[in-house]
Amino acid sequence: MLTSPKVLIVEDDRPLNRLFQKSFTAATFHTAQAYSLADALRLLQQDQFSVIVLDLGLPDGQGWEIVDKLGDRLHQIPEVIMVTGREISEIPEAYAQKYHVFRKPVDLTQLIRLAIQLQSKHRSKSL
Repeated sequence: MLTSPKVLIVEDDRPLNRLFQKSFTAATFHTAQAYSLADALRLLQQDQFSVIVLDLGLPDGQGWEIVDKLGDRLHQIPEVIMVTGREISEIPEAYAQKYHVFRKPVDLTQLIRLAIQLQSKHRSKSL
């Protein structure tokens, strides 16, 4: 039996976080919401997610710090989609090349479509 994919939304802008949550729920994802790095790391230790939508500018650090810490804390690393209000050129090249990056304002249709593709890839890797 296949279960609905889980997405962790890490975004400190509460209205935007809620918009992402509603959009993913409409696309049949289960969601969890975090507003800081600490919240996200706690949720990642408690549950498994296939996709993380990750804001890069969080109140307690840079979003990419999560991906640096994931390998030590998780058995299976989720797919990561980064969102930012910054210029793409401000993101360290190693992250910009490895992960999908959306600049705000985010096209929700494209974001959901990519998340669906990534969770399918994630599911096939874990089988």
